Amino acid sequence: MYLNQINLDWLGLQPGARVLDLGCARGEQTILLAEQGFEMVGADNDPALLEVLRAEAARRGLSVTAWHLDLRSDSVPEAGAFDAVVCTEVLEHVPDYRHAMGELVAALKPGGRACIAVPTAATELIYQRLHPRYVELSTHVNVFPRPLLLTELERAGLVVEHVEHRNFEWTLFWLLHCAARSRFDYTGRPLEHEALTRLYFGVRRALQRLHVDATLMALGNRVLPKSLYVYAHRG
Repeated sequence: MYLNQINLDWLGLQPGARVLDLGCARGEQTILLAEQGFEMVGADNDPALLEVLRAEAARRGLSVTAWHLDLRSDSVPEAGAFDAVVCTEVLEHVPDYRHAMGELVAALKPGGRACIAVPTAATELIYQRLHPRYVELSTHVNVFPRPLLLTELERAGLVVEHVEHRNFEWTLFWLLHCAARSRFDYTGRPLEHEALTRLYFGVRRALQRLHVDATLMALGNRVLPKSLYVYAHRG
């Protein structure tokens, strides 16, 4: 079962498991996981985004904890307290990614599980070529070829079990916006060229009505995925 591209079968958690969403931003993923019955903590370095998470959790009647945590320097407040950590599309923003990986591992109980996702090196290169301000706007300071990512995660103390290529739909979305050189914020929201966004989602809806969207996305994940998802456990 997939939830926001996370393969819950590989995480293998029971309802009630304590999960840390490290770098949760507005907390969309945190909320979805809380709705699956997990005890969620969302951590981010932006207080405004954490307020969005708190407000949405309250609106839905969910009990979610929000931590202000800067992965560039801070330590996780509760070491060894989590059954799982999810850290998706975060490490590319952190200059000292080894510190961040170390904190991710430190948060886990022995044998605890992790899901880590980063942009693929191929799509990052393409977007940088298309958009002269891509690095500046995205605040992506790291690019992770697959061998480097796996090596660094194992160096941090994780045992890698499974790797997936995902998010081809966002490959296409960002190809459009990078070709148009759209301005966007560091969370990945375009700030202009709304017509392109409407066009993209209109085409996706048409493909879904024709029952071909899922097949095309699966094929695209084999050719040019946007993200690399790694599943591992603390050794």
